Amino acid sequence: MTKDLYEATLHHLPQGILLLSGEGKILYSNLSLAHTLGYDDPSALLRLSPDAFQTEDSPLRDSQILTACQAGKTWQGEVVYRTKEGETRRFHVRLIPLAEIADVPLLAFHAEAGSPLADAQERLDEVIKRVRRISHDLNNPLTTLLGNVELALMRLPESDPLYKRLQTILKQAERMRELVARLHEIKYLAQP
Repeated sequence: MTKDLYEATLHHLPQGILLLSGEGKILYSNLSLAHTLGYDDPSALLRLSPDAFQTEDSPLRDSQILTACQAGKTWQGEVVYRTKEGETRRFHVRLIPLAEIADVPLLAFHAEAGSPLADAQERLDEVIKRVRRISHDLNNPLTTLLGNVELALMRLPESDPLYKRLQTILKQAERMRELVARLHEIKYLAQP
């Protein structure tokens, strides 16, 4: 598994991922966390001060989180994120020191044939192939559905009860189009 594929996997997880150095510097953020915090680009979080994240008692760099991280221990608790505008958002977080997963290199995977990692990579490759087929198969009927609903909406007056139902269908179909687009992104990010 390549570094790009590994990062792409983290990048699209629904859980927010923040990778911190032992000093509390932000090294990596995934897309989910960036969107949750109001950023379009995860790299914007790399420019944040670690003080933007705090526990109830203290800034992140002075907190029990970093103490646990430096000691190689896990930690769970509440973290508060403070925006530039002074708004706060609370998150339940779980810290897992990299030392706990150090047997799996984070940046590059060089699997020997027959090793558990190589077997896992083969299974992942099979999943990626299935995702490719499913995303392609979903895209065709979805395009037809969207086109027909949009045509029907153009012909109906807004006062027609069917108009609202079709708008609901259109909204859900557009959401589905976004999900299919995500499948396409995974497909392309997974390419070597």
